[in-house]
Amino acid sequence: MSRLPPGHKPGELDDRILTALHEAHCDAVRRFVRTYVSDPGRAEDVVQETFLRAWQHVDRIDVTDGNPRSFLFTIARNVIVDQWRAQSRRAELVHDATIVDDIPT
Repeated sequence: MSRLPPGHKPGELDDRILTALHEAHCDAVRRFVRTYVSDPGRAEDVVQETFLRAWQHVDRIDVTDGNPRSFLFTIARNVIVDQWRAQSRRAELVHDATIVDDIPT
């Protein structure tokens, strides 16, 4: 896999790569995420987190061969799974109006 030059320094090149990725693939990533996340706000959070992680790991993107869209889809899928796992660990508040109404005051 041909990646960025070894020892490259983060900076302007990374920003230009991420800007190009965002312009070329943001709509596709957004559509991909919306197939799994129904809440529009949460879906947008996943898209933003996807591009943040892509920026953090821009050195893993193959700039000469390969398809960066599949890299972005993999990141998005991982973000969705991470959020699902975090949500499943939290205790869920249950509200049952009949039980609450029956409690003596």
